[in-house]
Amino acid sequence: MSNAEGIFKDLIDKESLKELINEVGKEDLYIDFKRVPNASEGKFCDSCRKNLGKGLSGFANSAGGVLVFGVKEEGDDLLLDPINEVRSFDQKIQENINRLTSYNVPEVISKIITEGENSGYVAVLIPKSDLAPHQLIQDKKYYRRSGESFKPMEHYELENMFGRAPKPVLVPDIIIERNGGSSTHHDYKLIFGIRNNGRLAGTYPFLGINLNNGYSIDSYELDGNRNPGLPKLRNSNTGGNRFVEYGQAGDTIVFPGHFLKVTCAKIKEDKRTNTFNLGDFSADFKVASKESLLSERTITTSIDEIKEMIASGKSYFELSEDN
Repeated sequence: MSNAEGIFKDLIDKESLKELINEVGKEDLYIDFKRVPNASEGKFCDSCRKNLGKGLSGFANSAGGVLVFGVKEEGDDLLLDPINEVRSFDQKIQENINRLTSYNVPEVISKIITEGENSGYVAVLIPKSDLAPHQLIQDKKYYRRSGESFKPMEHYELENMFGRAPKPVLVPDIIIERNGGSSTHHDYKLIFGIRNNGRLAGTYPFLGINLNNGYSIDSYELDGNRNPGLPKLRNSNTGGNRFVEYGQAGDTIVFPGHFLKVTCAKIKEDKRTNTFNLGDFSADFKVASKESLLSERTITTSIDEIKEMIASGKSYFELSEDN
């Protein structure tokens, strides 16, 4: 877990935000606080848009970080300044995330820290990007995080960044497909695979998965004839290894923007009650390829979000980007 991810994870309520402010005292390399002008009106104004854009460019081009909207500076002090109509403000942030930089910064997420019935603060997690450098479209500049501020990148920094070899950016993803049913229930497949968000194809892909909360890999696999999308490794799920692991297919390539289906689990929905036989989903994933290091991620999603995936036809990551 990166420093930015740790900060974002710990921001769960107003008290944790206060603790963070007391701990850092001021902004630092991984955290940037932003005042919202006329916070009582909760409007996503031009300065909010530019601050979000600079944060996206600057943190993504550096080591990642967290933007927090709803905190103001008075002298040497940071003070909470909650945003009214905070849900509407957060919606505007989500709508603008993929409009402000070139290229779009992948895997940016936001969350609301509530204070009242409809007021609070918005934290935005901006990971370090493998697609860097990202340019702020508004002023055509590339930013980086330097100490407590965002600074335009120097020419030599851009030369160095543009000279880096592109690489695959592999993440686990989930899609859901109908799988028949009966007069009493619908059957669905939760299909687990590898999505490439990078600019280079990934070869010799690898996926490890450990399902929790009663979910299990379907023994008949993707095609119903016990054939997964990648060969199952011989030592998989043995000797205390919790993960079911797939890989070692030299002729398999995960192209940029492509989703490779690997394995699946099943879930049933009762037609009369619209309830499922399993609850909230949680799984641990490991992903790698010949060109990229092993990365680990835990995906947790509620049964309501699973219903939304079924209704929209979108994958877990596509739905996360929309929300």
